[in-house]
Amino acid sequence: MSDETASTASTILIVRLACVSVILAAISPLTAETARLECTADAWVALASHGSAKLNGLGRDLTLNGYKRVLLLNFRTTNIAGWKLQDACLMLHLRSGKPPFRLDVGIQLESWTESETMLHFATPKRLLSFSATALPEGWFEVKLAPQFAESLAAGRGFGLVVAERGASLERVFDSRETVQFAPYLVVDGIQIGMR
Repeated sequence: MSDETASTASTILIVRLACVSVILAAISPLTAETARLECTADAWVALASHGSAKLNGLGRDLTLNGYKRVLLLNFRTTNIAGWKLQDACLMLHLRSGKPPFRLDVGIQLESWTESETMLHFATPKRLLSFSATALPEGWFEVKLAPQFAESLAAGRGFGLVVAERGASLERVFDSRETVQFAPYLVVDGIQIGMR
């Protein structure tokens, strides 16, 4: 074998090995990542019978009372763009009231800001019920369907609506203004798209 033929064969072998390495890297199992999504806006909404609602978004309290007072929560989702989520968990800190057992959650379809005082608001028809699990020091975990966080990351909503079906007791959760007790979302997923 001539030096030129050996050199060509070596180059072809190196190129083939590089291609195999790229293919193996592409098909190797992706590892799951966890992200904590910061609450960027929160408010409680006092619903009126005529479809308007009074927004209360600048205080330290988030007051929940059945479907008469519901919560609006929005989160920073830029760090999970392109993820396929496996789990999503809403974290809330209860300041006063009895612990909830279940909370109803849906996607808020109309834009809103914390500083608004009135809002044309209709509780979404499709709130899904999820169990609420008490954790130490007043925290509650609400395991959600991951599609909720995926919808927010894809721009198909303006946050979450949280209500409590059939409840007549008022519960007060801490808002993001309390900083250390601010609501947040924890998600687990696999990055499959570009960020």
